[in-house]
Amino acid sequence: LRIRYEVSRFLPVIVASVVGAVISRLTLGSAPTFGVAPLQILANWELPSLVLLGVTIGLLAAAFIGLCEWVALRGRAWGNALTFSLAGLVTGVLALWTPQVMGTSYHTLEALLAGEEELGLVLALVLTKLLATGTAVGMRVPGGLIGPTLLIGGAAGSAFGLLLHLWAPFDAASPAFYATVGMVAMMGAVLRAPLAALTALLELTGNPNIILPGMIAVASAELINRLVLGKESVFDILSRIQGGAARP
Repeated sequence: LRIRYEVSRFLPVIVASVVGAVISRLTLGSAPTFGVAPLQILANWELPSLVLLGVTIGLLAAAFIGLCEWVALRGRAWGNALTFSLAGLVTGVLALWTPQVMGTSYHTLEALLAGEEELGLVLALVLTKLLATGTAVGMRVPGGLIGPTLLIGGAAGSAFGLLLHLWAPFDAASPAFYATVGMVAMMGAVLRAPLAALTALLELTGNPNIILPGMIAVASAELINRLVLGKESVFDILSRIQGGAARP
């Protein structure tokens, strides 16, 4: 198998990225989206923990994509009025447990990146946000995937960091560090876009010290997801299932 890389294929992407970045800086300033402290790993012994985090995130991504596929297969013949209502019902019920699943949840993500949440809440957020988003995506509700995957990964990373602080025999990086790495590992694994995830990591945090840990976690999550699901991304699966299934 030969893969050809041509400049003409990358040039439009580069131009679009530059134009978007310039407009963003002119209108919103140069500050990163999330106010994350300049975090980094404290010792080399934490490198295996990043691999374990990536494996965990990869399994979560596989579960999320599997849920989207399962819901989409069962609801592909249903009308939008029914699917939207069911998605809203599921989200509303889950919000009774964790109201943070409503909306974009960026305020909750900022709290995770500041290390302000407790273990019980972040574990609940992983489960409820995964179920709510997987149901909504499978039911064809319009909306994005990047924000929810960032929250799921951030909550999973935060829980991982909190557990590491409880059980590790040595000092470890803060839960906020693992939340930051976890959110982009989840994004990369779900979208099957590891390079885009690493770029987003640098853009969102403005912290170059986190790139190497991010590469370890993103690569581990991607490999695990490929072993479980093969090469299809969530977009490929949904496009195949929902090709002409949506009805008014």
